[in-house]
Amino acid sequence: MMRAGCYITAITPYSGPMAPVPGIEDYIVTSSAEIGIVQTERARQVIRDCAPIGYGGDIPLVSIGCAGLFAAVMRFADSPAHSARILALETPSDYVQHTLDSARLGAGGDGFVAQDAAHVLDLQKTPEGALARVDHCEILSRPSCFSGTSKLARSFVARLDALEAMCPDARVVTFENVSGYARRLMQAVLAELGPTARREFLQTVECDERHFMTVRPLLDLQHQMAEDTGRPLIVTCLGAGGRIGIFAVSPVHAPQPEPISEARPALEAMVIADGADTDLPAELWYMNRSFFGRENFYFEWRINGETFLCTN
Repeated sequence: MMRAGCYITAITPYSGPMAPVPGIEDYIVTSSAEIGIVQTERARQVIRDCAPIGYGGDIPLVSIGCAGLFAAVMRFADSPAHSARILALETPSDYVQHTLDSARLGAGGDGFVAQDAAHVLDLQKTPEGALARVDHCEILSRPSCFSGTSKLARSFVARLDALEAMCPDARVVTFENVSGYARRLMQAVLAELGPTARREFLQTVECDERHFMTVRPLLDLQHQMAEDTGRPLIVTCLGAGGRIGIFAVSPVHAPQPEPISEARPALEAMVIADGADTDLPAELWYMNRSFFGRENFYFEWRINGETFLCTN
């Protein structure tokens, strides 16, 4: 969970080399496909094209399945940097599809079809020139026990209650997708809400087997911000392994809410040794059951930016 808020200055779909934006201090990449994706030439080109002007520091690659964007936002918020660029990297789609198939989320499983996508999110810690303010961000995780889904649903509903108390009139984008687990979890959420509940969930842009992985929360955010209702927005997204990413976004000049007082686990990273396997992974880190049930947890690899960005 974030210790400090931050502001969104741009959400940009990748279409080629980015226009220079001076002063960006940090550069974070997130991908559901984990570190192996940087071995593909397409991914390497996108990372170079999106790098902030003059950037030469390490590039952390942050991943926890489709919830990686939330981990990247929290990582920046907890850092000393005043500004950051986050690249949600899900291209080339054939490599990402192989990882979905490996996790039994694609062929032979839920049937997701990876969409070739990459989006950039620019953040800073001051409101000048911002589009919106991120008031809260975290990743919930299903406990590793028989009743884990019910407990996750209870935790999710409690979090929505707290966020809606913090941000009155907030709209909530559903975490649902076409997977069987998403349906079971939503059934548990509705049961937790009870028959008299009046909460309505906004539909996500992801309404069929087409899967946008870490880019999905940005697409939902863009879609809802385009309506410009002036109301706070809570974006939720399901990640494999029983994880739900949540962030709450408000208009820039809305009154600053009091943070949620409930103690939650601090942001926790498992940093994995440098280097990427050129082969497709036999098992993705985020599908390793020993890491299930850990909230605000993610994996991180570090790319030598000075070497990587100068390599043609």
